[in-house]
Amino acid sequence: MRKYFAFCALATGLAFTINAATPPPEKLLPADTLAVITVPDYTKAVQWSEKSASTLFWKDPAMKPFKDKFINKFNKDIVAPLEKELGIKFSDYTGLAEGQITFAIVKDDWEGKSDVLPGWVVILDSGSKSEQLKKVFGALKTKWVDSGKQIKTEKIRDVEFTTLVVMSEDVRRVFEKVFPDPSEGWESLDGPKKKRPNTKIEIMAGQSGSLFMLSGSAKTLQKVLSLQAGGGSSTLADNPVFLQPNGALLRNALSYGWVDLKTLIGIGLKALEKEQGNRPPGPMGITPAVLFPALGIGGLKCAAFSAQPDPEGVMFQMYLGVPEAERKGLVKMFIADAKDSSPPPFVPADVTRFQRWRLDWQKAWTTLEETLNSINPQLLNAMTFFTAAIKQNNPDFDLRKNFIDNLGDDMISFDRAPRGPTLKDLNEQPSLYLFGSRNGEQLLASVRSLMAIVPQGGGGGRPGGGLKFKEREFQGRTIYSIPLPGGMGRPRRPGDPVDSDRELSLCASGGYIAISSDTAMLEEYLRSAGREGKTLRSLPGLAAASEKVGGMNTGLFGYNDDARQVKASIEMAKKDGNSIAELISQSPLGGRLGMEDGIKAFKEWFDFSLLPDWEKISKYFYFSVYAGTATPEGLTLKFFTPDPPQFRR
Repeated sequence: MRKYFAFCALATGLAFTINAATPPPEKLLPADTLAVITVPDYTKAVQWSEKSASTLFWKDPAMKPFKDKFINKFNKDIVAPLEKELGIKFSDYTGLAEGQITFAIVKDDWEGKSDVLPGWVVILDSGSKSEQLKKVFGALKTKWVDSGKQIKTEKIRDVEFTTLVVMSEDVRRVFEKVFPDPSEGWESLDGPKKKRPNTKIEIMAGQSGSLFMLSGSAKTLQKVLSLQAGGGSSTLADNPVFLQPNGALLRNALSYGWVDLKTLIGIGLKALEKEQGNRPPGPMGITPAVLFPALGIGGLKCAAFSAQPDPEGVMFQMYLGVPEAERKGLVKMFIADAKDSSPPPFVPADVTRFQRWRLDWQKAWTTLEETLNSINPQLLNAMTFFTAAIKQNNPDFDLRKNFIDNLGDDMISFDRAPRGPTLKDLNEQPSLYLFGSRNGEQLLASVRSLMAIVPQGGGGGRPGGGLKFKEREFQGRTIYSIPLPGGMGRPRRPGDPVDSDRELSLCASGGYIAISSDTAMLEEYLRSAGREGKTLRSLPGLAAASEKVGGMNTGLFGYNDDARQVKASIEMAKKDGNSIAELISQSPLGGRLGMEDGIKAFKEWFDFSLLPDWEKISKYFYFSVYAGTATPEGLTLKFFTPDPPQFRR
């Protein structure tokens, strides 16, 4: 019995020692951490992910033909060349993580200068696979030595670290070999590219207990090792800027990220002021010391995000730490009042996207004027010149009376499904925008006066004159229209005809100014008064999902019909995949992946003809909601995707 209790005591002591040696990220990183991205418990995150609808969708047998072709191409063109150049096998390292995987940037001695950079560290907790990690790392060091790579060893707090010394030109050569530049060797009007200096890069790698660490700074490693051993130094968890969102946002998160904006902005402002030196200030006497506080940037403390487990779906949050008393400029301007932001009765149930934003535009305008005045009072004079230009066409126009005083506190937008399965149809998806107004007719007249001074890009009125509206009557309302894209100068999109007869239409109705480039959708809205039918607000599950993000009275609420959106995208990819291929093959990424040869090369990566019919995978998709909330401490944007009815965790 005595041996039994001794064994239990020993086991308990060992367990305590192991747990003490692997603190969570916020207690393993020093207080001067500037940014962190982490998966605190990789095993837990993987177990949760394996049961998610998105993972099961990717693993569904119906996706196998498309998935296998992509993965085979990825392994052949990216993984295999990288393994050859680096002399490693990525498969040797998969499955080693059991605890946290963390990347952090640490301030150390950095003060904004390029000669002393911040430190960085990558931490991987191998948990019970510590011995396996040791063997793999030992084999890697042997390969480095055998291949003639320059290495050196040193001890930090009695932990041996191997420093791999590489030149930046060698890193660039590996990248160019795996991702070749398609324009390499071609003549350029700009002449040969300027050769970058070949600098030395040192990466330190070592293992302390179950933790594998990579870093470019011995000082950063010293701090982390001290905290791992239970040192008394301050940790990230002691940083008050980190503690601000460290409640419901970061607790129990599957992954999270955090940035110390207060320190970064402070260092950046000092560097800009020093660079300014004795030089004359910019136009109108504007300097960073004036601009940062006026725009509200100086009040920002931190930014964070997190993904959290939920028994009924997926929760994602974003946070901006900015105390209410320090909100100025742009930060203050776009904060909505906590009002009803639910879908009105006229929003139909089959919309693919909906958003309602209760921003008080009169308050926003006042904040804009205050901001411009605090930067330089002369900026407000631009309003005078602007108003004078309008008065040339409309002598009775009064910007304050006719425009600003008629602005409301409501903005609604929603989309319907594309009318066809092509990229052009997707680009021209029916959309409607509604701007609340205290007097819609007067505000619309003001908008027309404002647009009358906009130079025409071609078509739709007098040469060189302002935009001219066409008028027509519908349901007792006047609809005003201007041509697209010529009249508005919209850039041509892939799939657009050379000459488009689309129009942007505006109409005042029901306390809103309605704007749409889809005539049928605008007319449907004008007919919606008293209409009976299924509405978005009565959609099953919407009310329950909205409570997950804070409800529909926060001032900002949105909805996405993920099922309809994915269905439209898949049907478009299968029907009009060539348009997507042409678009991506012309991009820099497409060129780096060898897609510059066009459609055939693109299909070696993404063969949309192998995608399954929608009915085979529809069970994995449902809808998602989001809402924005303002508290005295900061601003939060929450997203929630409930599990589909056919799928339960």
